[in-house]
Amino acid sequence: MQRSFRFVPFGSSAPHGSLAVDAGVAGAAATYSHWQGAQATPPQLLADTSTGILVRAAGDPRRWLDAFPVVCNNHIDADGLLAAIFALRPELVFDHGAVAIAAAEAGDFCEWPGEAGFRLMLRLHQELRNLGDRRPEGTWEESAYQQIIAEAPRWFAEAAESEPERDAEVARVAETIRRLSARHGFSVHDDGRLLTIAWTAHHGHPSDQFSPIAVGRPDDLPVWAIHGAYPGLAKSRMQLLAMATPSGTHYRLEGPRHAWARTVDRPAWSAPALIQVAERLQSLEQHAVQWICGASANRLGMTCVLAVANDAGEPAGSSISVAEVIAEISAGHSA
Repeated sequence: MQRSFRFVPFGSSAPHGSLAVDAGVAGAAATYSHWQGAQATPPQLLADTSTGILVRAAGDPRRWLDAFPVVCNNHIDADGLLAAIFALRPELVFDHGAVAIAAAEAGDFCEWPGEAGFRLMLRLHQELRNLGDRRPEGTWEESAYQQIIAEAPRWFAEAAESEPERDAEVARVAETIRRLSARHGFSVHDDGRLLTIAWTAHHGHPSDQFSPIAVGRPDDLPVWAIHGAYPGLAKSRMQLLAMATPSGTHYRLEGPRHAWARTVDRPAWSAPALIQVAERLQSLEQHAVQWICGASANRLGMTCVLAVANDAGEPAGSSISVAEVIAEISAGHSA
């Protein structure tokens, strides 16, 4: 059956009889998505990524796809693109399903899925940057989806090819994995519940807030390297990132980066209440900064639960030692 794609901006309703992929879209006849809060996906299709869900659906398109004349989404990223591609072109699953799931894991969960999946994520992000750079949000997504879906085989082929920007990014993450594993330039401590990574800033560490058009940013700790060096811990621990700068230590406490999703294989995780921890740390603070948690911390990253910020809500340096911060978080997590 011939299906078409429609981009549905947040707050708008899906076309009649449509299938929403990687999103909860009001008015959709069915939803195949891993987002918490989205409408229920048929249990036979459940997977940790929306791409994984559509890989399963594409195995029997007459049952799971042919009833829907339109496929829709309300945002754009690697997982959403790959889910839409397989919803519209299920025959591509047989050759590309595994690498697409890996790319979705890299994009949505900041995991290191191996080089092939990471390269496919990068290739899609490069194309999104080329299509969306300097255009206001909501004005380019529809055409980007249409173009990328129409040329789907191209992205799988080009992702496997050598290209300077992708090669450099792969090399940078691989080198950081090596250094993290060897604890060269990083102090790494795991107490059974909290994984702490501390280092001295050189290039800085941008926010982990997801951006599908940010490629190749200077970064002391590309987030995929954490999972690459410590895959089991990255999926199960809170992660305290402590970056020493001349103005103090930048702290960010992250939950497992799949925590926002509805998962099957990855462990469920709920953010602890950290208001009292933030208050205790604030009482110890000697710099003119704020310890933030909850929704305020989420602005610095989808799974960020505690951080230090200035009055503008931007990352800032704390006077408190790493050992003191670990002790306060551990005490608050035990309470």
